[in-house]
Amino acid sequence: MGGMDREERHGRPLPRQRPVRFQARAAELGRWLRTFDKPPSTSGADAHERQLARWRTSQLGRLRRGELAREDEAHLDAVAPGWWAPTRKERFRAQAAELGRWLRTYGKPPSASGADAHERQLARWRTSQLERLHRGVMAREYEAHLDAVAPGWWAPTRKERFRTRAAELGQWLRTSDGRPPYDQSDDVHERQLAGWRKHRLHQLRHGKLAREDEAHLDAVAPGWRARTSEERFEERFWAVQAAELGRWLRTFDKPPSANSDDARERRLASWRMRQLGRLRRGELAREDEAHLDAVAPGWRALIREERFRARAAELGQWLRASDGRLPRPYSDDKHERQLASWRLAQMQRLRLGSLPHHREQHLDAVAPGWRPRS
Repeated sequence: MGGMDREERHGRPLPRQRPVRFQARAAELGRWLRTFDKPPSTSGADAHERQLARWRTSQLGRLRRGELAREDEAHLDAVAPGWWAPTRKERFRAQAAELGRWLRTYGKPPSASGADAHERQLARWRTSQLERLHRGVMAREYEAHLDAVAPGWWAPTRKERFRTRAAELGQWLRTSDGRPPYDQSDDVHERQLAGWRKHRLHQLRHGKLAREDEAHLDAVAPGWRARTSEERFEERFWAVQAAELGRWLRTFDKPPSANSDDARERRLASWRMRQLGRLRRGELAREDEAHLDAVAPGWRALIREERFRARAAELGQWLRASDGRLPRPYSDDKHERQLASWRLAQMQRLRLGSLPHHREQHLDAVAPGWRPRS
């Protein structure tokens, strides 16, 4: 009787007959694994190894898609234990795919100090591949695959850029016998290094340089804090100017004026204005600010011309915000009343002819419409 007669007679289907070719391939794979203790490679030198590797890859694909019958999977597990273990290339491709997904999702490389363990592991793997790339030991096939599935994987993070620059600065200091790079050098690289170092010193003075970055610089670029002769001269000149400003304030009890007939007073006024500008922009180091407060108390006080310009700017801002409406002297808003009073005082001086021409021009420039409508 045929197969169907037997199935109908016993009331159940016969077990599926496993193809002989499948059994033979599974047995060959098992012998390979026992002999070499690693999966066969699709790029192996031996044709038989490449065929066996392609067959194994095919079974792995069927397993992932759920197309590999359970009995076939069990048979492979029995005759070729570890047949599913990924090869180095497969592990590389899996990690590359994960890195690609991360970059597409977050738009930045994973961080080795991230809160997530998976991110840290992925960051370590990426760093390892970058090191292999920089040493020239990464296979072109692997590099091309990473470029394809994880575009931009090699782009440095902020920390990597910092460490690269720190290493360059350390190398410069070692080769130049400890001389810091000069920002007016003819060499472009030296000027870039000098600018980068100057910015780090600025961050350090303002308490904005992370302790980790400071410790790394101390480790890879010892002596990076040392002042150049130009920097030492600038510091001494700055201290002399601060002391001179202090003497001026104690002698005349007012800040120096930029409109003075005396060249020394104008120069001191210009220097003071530069320090006030640095203070407003947050560029004045705390120790410099403290030093000025100590040797030149009152150096921040606005002189009359500065107060005028500040009020004029406030009036101009008011007129722009209120669509040209003049501030009212009887408003409930205190600031509006103050502005109105100040404007009326300038109008009275204008009518009496006691408002200096340069102030009238300044008001016309920064606060158009401040005069009464005709």
